[in-house]
Amino acid sequence: MIKDLIKKSYKDIFDNLYALTNGSVIMGGSLSLRYLGIIDRNINDLDVTFTLNDWLLYKSEIQKHFRVIPNAKIKYENFEYEIYTCFDIKTKLNEFHLFVNYESDIFSMVDDIRILKPDYLLKIKSVMIDELSLYENGNNSEKHISDMECIKMYLDVK
Repeated sequence: MIKDLIKKSYKDIFDNLYALTNGSVIMGGSLSLRYLGIIDRNINDLDVTFTLNDWLLYKSEIQKHFRVIPNAKIKYENFEYEIYTCFDIKTKLNEFHLFVNYESDIFSMVDDIRILKPDYLLKIKSVMIDELSLYENGNNSEKHISDMECIKMYLDVK
């Protein structure tokens, strides 16, 4: 599925989540943009997303394989989500982020994979740019601004 887009350990995590949840995991973040050909830079992390209903359905199964640590609950006028940091239970390596979105119309199907909609990701990244506190946690605002510009160009062409 995502063989050459990210390092093997992250690919294995995504594939594991895909199998554990019968394909309900949603590819998010920069990886989704790379998969859709919106950006072409190297991806060094993994962000996955679940709708709230899918999270409630698969949470206990996911927690058997991954340590799931709550980070934050984000609530704005037009969207709400939770953020978790996760690790492989066996290796305690390969940190990735798991988002639980309270909306359900946030993904499209591409090659039998749920992909976070670029316009939804743009909405989230726009809020991130406005929230300076996010960058105190080491996030790179230039990367997010570049991603936003690429999404806007993609949506204009589409």
